Amino acid sequence: MNWLKRLLTPPLIVLAAILMWVEEWLWEWLKVITAWVAKFPLIRWYEQFIQRLPPYPTMFVFLLPGLCLFPVKVGALWLMAHGHVLVGIAVILAAKVLGTAIVSEPCRCFRPYGLDCRAGSTRSAACSPGFAARGC
Repeated sequence: MNWLKRLLTPPLIVLAAILMWVEEWLWEWLKVITAWVAKFPLIRWYEQFIQRLPPYPTMFVFLLPGLCLFPVKVGALWLMAHGHVLVGIAVILAAKVLGTAIVSEPCRCFRPYGLDCRAGSTRSAACSPGFAARGC
């Protein structure tokens, strides 16, 4: 079993690095798009609503996209299990991009409150320096 780990670890590390690079690249584009979308009145109201929330309910705002996209990802796995591998992968990638877009704008609103509670400071300390450099 150890030989399998030695065989699979290098390609999986490369794949993880590629995925992180793509997400970083997408994050910059999604910030531009969400900044444009943030000009809409409903989105402004949502941002003001987030800013009025206490720290722990504000963190729930970040859990919500993941909870909403979980059934989509399960459906993508179902598609892959039934022979539609490329469609399943496309659905998972689209869900990842959508989740990143949804989280990128509230991230800006959450930053002032993110360090008010233990979970927020853990999140901030545990993330990469690139995360802090993005303004989150």
